[in-house]
Amino acid sequence: MATYTASAFNAQPKALHRGVQAISGTFRVATLSSLGDVIFLAKLPHGARFVAIECDHSTNSSALGLSYGLASGGPGGSATHSLYIANGAQATILRKTVIGNPPDVSCSDLDPNRFGILSAKVDSGTMTTSLVINFNYSYRLDGPEV
Repeated sequence: MATYTASAFNAQPKALHRGVQAISGTFRVATLSSLGDVIFLAKLPHGARFVAIECDHSTNSSALGLSYGLASGGPGGSATHSLYIANGAQATILRKTVIGNPPDVSCSDLDPNRFGILSAKVDSGTMTTSLVINFNYSYRLDGPEV
């Protein structure tokens, strides 16, 4: 198993104002190693409340299933694990929205960075080449303006 990071992951978590915000990006890699590989897509600020995710992925392989959610742990950040989309098929636009009271991205007070990690994980398929992931994650902040 390997861990990869998208360039959007290098940005600081976006907590600009109260209300709905979004982060989007594209991840590309020439070769993905195996089942269980994890891709860190973006950092989410502490207190973010999930609104929606839209994503898709494609490869040069016949089939590859990716799951999308919040990773537990990671380089300097952590979050309660939750899964938004399980084993989503490639070449399909995957969407998930929440109505009501969604769970918070909740980080420990001892975590110096205080961010959650939006991630994708390889759940099914064979070794792949030319993986491309496109994602857009919307969240709401209800706390004080930053």
